[in-house]
Amino acid sequence: MNHQDRDQGVADHDDADDSGADHAVVPVARYSREQSFFRRHGGLMVLMLVDAGALAGLSWVLSFWSIGVFAFVVFYIFGLAQAGLYRSRFTLSVLNDLPLIASRFLIAAALAYLLQATFGYVDLLGTPVQAWAIAFVVLVLSRALSYAFIRYMRRNRLLGKPTLIVGCGRVGIALAHALLRERECGLEPLGFVDSPPPEMDLERPLPLLGGTTDLVALMEEYEAAYVLVAFTHVPESELVGIIRSADRQSANIAVVPRLFELTSARGQTDVISDIPLTRLSRLAFRSPLWGVKRLLDIAISLFAIVLLSPLLVLLAVVNRI
Repeated sequence: MNHQDRDQGVADHDDADDSGADHAVVPVARYSREQSFFRRHGGLMVLMLVDAGALAGLSWVLSFWSIGVFAFVVFYIFGLAQAGLYRSRFTLSVLNDLPLIASRFLIAAALAYLLQATFGYVDLLGTPVQAWAIAFVVLVLSRALSYAFIRYMRRNRLLGKPTLIVGCGRVGIALAHALLRERECGLEPLGFVDSPPPEMDLERPLPLLGGTTDLVALMEEYEAAYVLVAFTHVPESELVGIIRSADRQSANIAVVPRLFELTSARGQTDVISDIPLTRLSRLAFRSPLWGVKRLLDIAISLFAIVLLSPLLVLLAVVNRI
């Protein structure tokens, strides 16, 4: 199916963006390997360092070091990671994240208490409620400061993930204008990937880097961290195969939903300007945490075997008798 008619129906995006935008084509930026690594992962480094510093500072100020506190720190950070609060997101808001932070804080505290009660430690059991309340407030404030600092770094292009836009119709152009205007999203658009008809004459703020069949090669050439799929000029049956091939790369892929004017942001959906983008979920075995999960599975299995081995031996002896 061709989406040229669909693009005509969203001309309001283009009109709104063109009013204050410069039509000059933005050149493709190039960075050294060290600059590229920091620009890609600097936000994660800031969040991890600030959270670890806040937790260590709380323990020092409250003079509270113990096995239970260490367990709480591990459970809390793991909980934030599981909730997706360390992944790259286009919109950073501590108010939106407050329910997730609170739930992970309570779960980590409960697990730490349970662990201590199981093994007979009592150092956490006498912790006053005021200390937990202070810890929660400090962690929320540190997260808010982290978000403010990351937004500042993004606005000044000190942080930014190289991004390719698939589709150079009106929706793709509106998306490019939004990324160039709203730098706090943390995405640095490099250019368009599409196979437009020769008669198509639209002002593009970014260069057309190649056709849709060149997507994987362009991702490797420009080391793209994100691919945003708008509406293209190729049949969807052909586009699906191209996106599946692109999904084998390390880049994250997000898709503008069809009939996106009628959808609302939820779950894996982010919003740039007023355009929603749904992230494609990666297969579990291709996730960076897959190796960690496997190691945890093996460690827990070995621990359970050692812990239950006396009972298993006893059952085996009883069965023999």
